Amino acid sequence: MADIRLLRMARVLVHYSLGIKKGDRLSIRTEPVAAPLVREIVREALHAGAFPETIIALPGIAQIRFQQASDEQLSYIPPAKNMKQCFTFKQRKTRRS
Repeated sequence: MADIRLLRMARVLVHYSLGIKKGDRLSIRTEPVAAPLVREIVREALHAGAFPETIIALPGIAQIRFQQASDEQLSYIPPAKNMKQCFTFKQRKTRRS
């Protein structure tokens, strides 16, 4: 059973913060430590009809790439990283007292 706090946070992120709707594409880029929350975000995004994609960065990979890759390899941009942002963050108007 998933942690109820993660379920609630995923719902807030998907429906309120991002306003994900059916057909939206969602790219999540993170590190392994966030895996439990990412699983719930993906689940919630799928329930909303979105197309989530995850990009998980493993510790030490960037250092290996910079030390070992050729100039050609370093200049390559993978298609997932080149993807345009498919949604915008909406700034919420707040009332000042």
